[in-house]
Amino acid sequence: MRMEPLTEKHRNGILSLWNREWTELFPLRDRLIEQNVYHDPNWLREGSWVAMDELEGIIGFVIAKGWREELEPFGIPRDLGWIQALLVAKPARGKGIGSELLRRAEDALRRHGARRIMLGNDLQSRLFPGLPEPETDAKQWFEKRGYSYREEVYDLVNHYADGEKIELPELHGASLSIATGSDRTRMEAFMSRCFPGAWDYQHREYWKRGGTGREYVLLERDGEVIGFCRMNDGQSPLLAQNIYWAQAFGAPLGGIGPLGIDEGYRGYRYGISIVQAAIHYLLERGNRSIVIDTTPFVDFYGKLGYGTWRTYAKYEKRLAEFPVPVSELQADRLNVKVFADRSQMGAGAANDIADYITEALARKEAIRMVFAAAPSQNEVLSALASRDDLPWHRIEALHMDEYIGLPAGAPQSFGQFLKDALFDRVKPGSVRLIDGNADSAAECARYSGLLRERPIDIVCLGIGENGHLAFNDPPVADFQDPQLVKVVELEEACRRQQVNDGCFSAIDEVPTTALTLTIPALMSGTRLFCVVPGPLKRQAVAAALTQPISESHPATILRTHPNCTLYVDREAYDGND
Repeated sequence: MRMEPLTEKHRNGILSLWNREWTELFPLRDRLIEQNVYHDPNWLREGSWVAMDELEGIIGFVIAKGWREELEPFGIPRDLGWIQALLVAKPARGKGIGSELLRRAEDALRRHGARRIMLGNDLQSRLFPGLPEPETDAKQWFEKRGYSYREEVYDLVNHYADGEKIELPELHGASLSIATGSDRTRMEAFMSRCFPGAWDYQHREYWKRGGTGREYVLLERDGEVIGFCRMNDGQSPLLAQNIYWAQAFGAPLGGIGPLGIDEGYRGYRYGISIVQAAIHYLLERGNRSIVIDTTPFVDFYGKLGYGTWRTYAKYEKRLAEFPVPVSELQADRLNVKVFADRSQMGAGAANDIADYITEALARKEAIRMVFAAAPSQNEVLSALASRDDLPWHRIEALHMDEYIGLPAGAPQSFGQFLKDALFDRVKPGSVRLIDGNADSAAECARYSGLLRERPIDIVCLGIGENGHLAFNDPPVADFQDPQLVKVVELEEACRRQQVNDGCFSAIDEVPTTALTLTIPALMSGTRLFCVVPGPLKRQAVAAALTQPISESHPATILRTHPNCTLYVDREAYDGND
């Protein structure tokens, strides 16, 4: 599986996936994708992605929408963003694909300036006003990811017999008519005066996109517009939500909404009268079913014979102020996030790790994590230790390497480092440390047995100055290693890094041998998070991203893992691509 930015070339794949999942409830047309995604000026391309399977094609996608300067005159808050759609094929669910798509969309929206995200309801080009029923599992899924329920709205429907008519209501002192192009200026003035905001914006977009006026019933009094009602059908130049799913009906479909009356003229029953007028005109045009969309007023429209057809739950999330990368790229299958500095890199990586911990524990009772121990991991470990929302008691902690022969409790011991930096602070359910003072062969066998007990869910690792992963230096790295844990001789560049990191004062103090998880053991993790800061790692990062995949540059193997993200600061990245 790989992630690709969503583009026009994915249109057919999105259409196919959607209709495999939802064709009976919400049959999607190519025209609707074109109108509401590709032609929507609010479409946020950098927040829209597809998940691709080599055999199945598109197995998931997310579409994000963002604020633009053009929305400011209409009072649309600049901190608002939207997830228009997120869909994963049923056979591909429960594998983290939806979480990764959502993370990418949220990160892009955060960079775009959004601090609140709404599910659907993305102005006039939405697909849904919220989560559609009967997606109960989707509600729980989003709630676990920080989204809060706001309210329910409904699409209502009524079916009319052939030949059935609804007469135009008689109004005293007011008149009803269908708008024409000549009414545009005064309608825009009315909307701006009485309904500033989203309705005003949507109305102006209607004219910009080819509207002629035939979709509006006007209510006038003394020559002044005092009310409106939108009505749509198969001849409308724009698809509105109340006719999106026309293919689900066996008869021509009409739609009603929104509608509004000048505040100064409410209380005259003009609201229900203008709806009756819209029904009259839609029936005259041959529509036998009519939908009124996105309303909480079920009882009001029930007086006209309308009942609930679809239900939507509105959800919203306030984004936490987590750092966002200054850029993102991909090297083969490896996702790369570049942060402004080391602190932001650590916080950003910790946020992603915490999100994945939450997701993994939603699927299973306990998970296993392997941690790297080095000063390069200080920021991410500190950020993880400060989180008070993670159930560490459900996490089994392991680590990936240890010196041979250091005294027990030595500060340079990787096990001791992790106890001080993380384990003693968060109290994992269990901690399994490598013993560097035990018989080496017996310890390799013991720790290999621990690794084989259950799959590894998460690996948090780094890259050495010489490109090593754990203590798999270039001379001893083996991508096909039959062992899970082995004894290695440390090359001089690796030992010198320990001095550069401040762990030892001189190279002669650095042990020459160590126990390490092998490359296959590290790569067996379901999800890998690789954190690499600082200018001393610049060459190693460049090699990991650009050199041929080989044991000469051990970190290049990360480009083959299906779910690995590399986190670097600007000093480590330096524009390498």
